[in-house]
Amino acid sequence: MTTTMTDLPKAKIRPASNWSAIWVLPLIALLIGGWLAWRAYDQAGIDIQIIFASGDGIQAGKTEVIYKGMPVGKVKTLTLDDTGGRRGVIATVEMDKDVEQYLRSNTRFWLVKPSVSLAGVTGLETLVSGNYITAAPGDGEPERKFTALNEVPPIADSVPGLHLTLKAERLGSLNRDSPVFYKQIQVGRVKSYSLAADQTTVEVKVFIEPQYASLVRKHTRFWNASGVTVNADLSGFKLRTESLASVVAGGIAFATP
Repeated sequence: MTTTMTDLPKAKIRPASNWSAIWVLPLIALLIGGWLAWRAYDQAGIDIQIIFASGDGIQAGKTEVIYKGMPVGKVKTLTLDDTGGRRGVIATVEMDKDVEQYLRSNTRFWLVKPSVSLAGVTGLETLVSGNYITAAPGDGEPERKFTALNEVPPIADSVPGLHLTLKAERLGSLNRDSPVFYKQIQVGRVKSYSLAADQTTVEVKVFIEPQYASLVRKHTRFWNASGVTVNADLSGFKLRTESLASVVAGGIAFATP
């Protein structure tokens, strides 16, 4: 029996395009996965920890960090802090990568919420937007763990304007944010107060707005303008006060002879 070439089975050769498609599809999937991973890493924020004395007014997933009116972070989780003698709350906050340069050891954080005092009402915007955390950038080494302030810090000395320290025998009815008047016009406010080093006087730090700084000169005299002054004689009596704000919250007035 003889066999011819035509009787042999023909070998099937797959097209080269099918082999290339098998390798291209996994490669495309790998590239897409790598791009998604890089995008997730690039958009991820920086986690920091802020220790608060209490978690009152802070909500995980809702409370934001606002700086100069812009959201720059958000609280992720809240946990109890039982380390050492402190028993507070640790808020883990995811900050935007753009503010990494401001996360320094002297940066300060505090919670902003509605507050009513004799000096006025603050934090009214939180009635609509809710409580939020704000910050004052500082210098120092890079840091990821901070302790929140219990109250708003006084105006920094770097803020444009005139910063003075007045000495008085007693504080009277002055308080933080009490107004400072010149000819019954408010031109500044009280930053803070404390006992002097000798503990015999009170040091009151005052801030004067930049446009009024030139009103204070070498012979300028300051006095406590809190309350009401009454001068009475046979012709009648005179009632004098700087403003209603000074009656309620205290105040300081000054003049230059």
